[in-house]
Amino acid sequence: MATTYDIGDRPTATVTFRDTADVLTSPTTVVFVVRTPAGVETPYTSPHAAITTVSTGVFAFTFPAPLNEAGAWHVRAKGTAGLEAAAELSFQVRRSNFATP
Repeated sequence: MATTYDIGDRPTATVTFRDTADVLTSPTTVVFVVRTPAGVETPYTSPHAAITTVSTGVFAFTFPAPLNEAGAWHVRAKGTAGLEAAAELSFQVRRSNFATP
């Protein structure tokens, strides 16, 4: 089942990094790239206020602003130093029935 949000929601995406031995491992640098339904990609690189370390190997990205566009959104997280790994997730934002949601 796909995750669905509404315009105005401010979701959090959580990713987990593991090394080749399946041990939770934190990359030195984590980059989250957000792709809007219009295809606009915006990178956020740690350290950044939107990125928090939950625990070793677990990072959370809270959208810096509420979602403002209906359609398919995509988030890519990648470790770029110390541990090179990546994960992607997608979700839908449904159209609002209101003229100014």
